[in-house]
Amino acid sequence: MSTKIYDAFLWKSNPQELQIFLNDLREKYIDWSFSQLKKYNFFAEDGIDNCIKLWKYLGEQIQTGKRDPHNLEASVVVFFYENLIIIQFFGLDSIYKDDISLQRFLEEENKNLLQDFHYQNQTDPYYDDDDVLRTEEEYKLIEEEYENRNKVWKKIYDKRRYTPVDAGLVYDLSCQTTLFEIADKYFESLKTV
Repeated sequence: MSTKIYDAFLWKSNPQELQIFLNDLREKYIDWSFSQLKKYNFFAEDGIDNCIKLWKYLGEQIQTGKRDPHNLEASVVVFFYENLIIIQFFGLDSIYKDDISLQRFLEEENKNLLQDFHYQNQTDPYYDDDDVLRTEEEYKLIEEEYENRNKVWKKIYDKRRYTPVDAGLVYDLSCQTTLFEIADKYFESLKTV
């Protein structure tokens, strides 16, 4: 049996609210990406002296797939299963650690819209609550919920669809239009210095 780890969230509202959330998330992503470019500024040394060159450079960095401050690749995959909307974030881990506004956006501003829906098949469902005393009924409910998550993920990733791109809808935070917006914002900021 292979290890399966799905770090995801249930979306607790409707698809229209999800679109608003994703658009707001893109704005947070643009702000963070801009701050990263300012922080790791060595473009002039690389001959990147205008918006178009920076836009192309950022696209090339994503294509390399390397973990690098200039690889700004990030996306959200949305899965629809029966009456559930499940979302997974990709490429936001470094942003999350680095940007308090993203943490606040996810944990405080949208906490009523996101519910943990992670699943790991190599651990028990209450592994992080060892010091919590529970009744037998509570353990049974937790195990049932965990088994339900297992079933949901098995249905989402069936024999034909075994990657997020194959099984869900991708909201690309680092699409070409967004990369251009980041590059433009970067060079506009240099004009005000």
